Amino acid sequence: LLKIVAGLQTADSGKIEKARVVTVGYLPQDGIATKGRTLYKEVETAFELELKVQNDLNEVHESLNTLDPSSPSYGEVIEIMGELQHKLEDLDIYRMKAKIERVLMGLGFGVNDFERQTEEFSGGWQMRIALAKLLLQEPSLLLLDEPTNHLDLDTLQWLEDYLREYNGAIILVSHDRAFLDNLCRRTFTLSRGELQEYSGNYSFYEQEKEVRKE
Repeated sequence: LLKIVAGLQTADSGKIEKARVVTVGYLPQDGIATKGRTLYKEVETAFELELKVQNDLNEVHESLNTLDPSSPSYGEVIEIMGELQHKLEDLDIYRMKAKIERVLMGLGFGVNDFERQTEEFSGGWQMRIALAKLLLQEPSLLLLDEPTNHLDLDTLQWLEDYLREYNGAIILVSHDRAFLDNLCRRTFTLSRGELQEYSGNYSFYEQEKEVRKE
């Protein structure tokens, strides 16, 4: 179901409907592997748009040094530079470093890990890298398949607190009943090809399931 919603798998029937402005982020259970960058640089790719605007601003700033201040082009470049600076402020790039550090350290990475190559990390830590990127991208719909796997108690508590304040929708698959109870407001069950909805957390679902059975 998560893969269908994420657009990675085609449904046998039916269709997915979503608004154009909706962005979807998907964390699979396994099969995650990154290499070729440091941990910090890998996670920084979550800010692809922000980094592109920053790069454009740097190029415009450099071109300014080659222009005559009295020329019409100089004024145009100043105007473009102002627009790019406003765009960066809207994107909140000036807090990017603080955001990256907060999420990485919240997920259990130390400052000494930031410059390590990503291929040095084991499968469980690779999952944390992917989760860090997703949280920083802030998609409007976050699809998490067993995100608590490989997490220690402190990291689990941090993630729970972070997701509780998340500014978007979350579809969560987990075997951790306490995690589901603390986060979820609606529960869906798949059984015999049918999806049923319960208007509460996992404990509510267990009670309501018995009522429906009777």
